[in-house]
Amino acid sequence: MNYHVHYMSIDITLDDKLLDHPDNLCGISVATVNTKSNPLYWHCKNIREIEQAYERHHNFPTNDDAVLWPKHKVKVIKVEPAAVC
Repeated sequence: MNYHVHYMSIDITLDDKLLDHPDNLCGISVATVNTKSNPLYWHCKNIREIEQAYERHHNFPTNDDAVLWPKHKVKVIKVEPAAVC
């Protein structure tokens, strides 16, 4: 099944007081994931698991203790089923 994942990248190198300033937040992007054809999502049974898998894949793809991009973090805002055509 296909799902739309709405996410944003946040610059985490900033002072905590500036993290939520609009100039420091990237716009919301949308990606489509397929739980049947993409092995990263085969185990996902609900939208919560898709959200967790998406963030883990983008923030910690190789090791739970090593951040791939130490200057930004991907945060999922919403996951919803894609419309069936």
